[in-house]
Amino acid sequence: MKKTIALITILLSGLVYYGSNNPNITETFTSYRTGGLFNVAHRGLGDLYNMSFLSAYNMPLEYNLRKVESKEKEIRLFLFCDSYLISHVEKEHFYGTDSLIKIKWWDNASYQTIEKLDASKKNILLIEMSERFVRDACVDLGLMTAPLTFGSDLEQQQEVDNSPDEKKDGNAFLNDHFFNPNINSNLELNLFSYKIFNPIKEIKGDINYKFFHRTNKDVFVDEQNHFLYFKPTVSGDHKTNAFFPMDSAEFSQIVITLNKTKEHYKKHGFDEVYFSFVPNPVSVVNPDLGAYNQLMPFLSNVDSSLFKKIDVYTLFKSNPKKYYAPNDTHWNSTGLQTWLDVTNTELKRILEKHSGKSL
Repeated sequence: MKKTIALITILLSGLVYYGSNNPNITETFTSYRTGGLFNVAHRGLGDLYNMSFLSAYNMPLEYNLRKVESKEKEIRLFLFCDSYLISHVEKEHFYGTDSLIKIKWWDNASYQTIEKLDASKKNILLIEMSERFVRDACVDLGLMTAPLTFGSDLEQQQEVDNSPDEKKDGNAFLNDHFFNPNINSNLELNLFSYKIFNPIKEIKGDINYKFFHRTNKDVFVDEQNHFLYFKPTVSGDHKTNAFFPMDSAEFSQIVITLNKTKEHYKKHGFDEVYFSFVPNPVSVVNPDLGAYNQLMPFLSNVDSSLFKKIDVYTLFKSNPKKYYAPNDTHWNSTGLQTWLDVTNTELKRILEKHSGKSL
């Protein structure tokens, strides 16, 4: 009996270890954990709550967005975006949109190469990024144009040998199945990341914060406004920090890069190119937490003749707590819907101008 128990334990441990090394297995297993106490701990809750487990911030976070009805669907919308949009918006949320092509800034696998745009449609490029990424993104023009390239550009580049590298493939197999660098976080996800354990984690999180004033290293607690912030946006000597100083040269370089990016895509046939910068929550809710570098006011006030914007900064400032989730690094459903409303007003204007009539 002891040998049987030991064998079963070894087999189960091996399966958990192998599954936690394989990202596909972990992702599939996670997708089945829906509902009840065994649901994924973070599902339906804010990401900063799930990092700190402070009970005061155990609040549901859901997105309920309106679908848009429009008779004419003439827009082919290319959306370069980050986590503020990528998992939440679909074609049905955009006015007059026949097709939506979503491309993630951080995921090379989603980057695309096309020969030319569909001239029968209004081709619109919308480049969205959160405030904390703007300064790094605008340092190098290549980062702004990498997600989408055109065949004519590729012809001018040196051909890359795409023949399989057996050694590389072998290392990739070992890393994906036996030596995944994310093994510790995957084991935590598969073994302990269940809502049934949240009350225990909250007790630990509350004790650490109330008695030792400690919480997760990436979480900042704004007690005055009852908000959690992603700490890299409020402290540190890096460009994601909303209080890290900027000089006039950097402001100028940002405008130059954005304008050149617009010209690059217009040259390749886009009818319109828009930029949208989503403010860090702290920049709206509590910019007086430090010496705010004024990046969002600057971007909001850039002349539209240089580049067009989907701008929500001024609107968000009118009611700072209305648009952001106090337990997450992102906006709430109201914030996202408001951004969609502003975007759809602009899309409707484009179609009205194109058709020469009121839709």
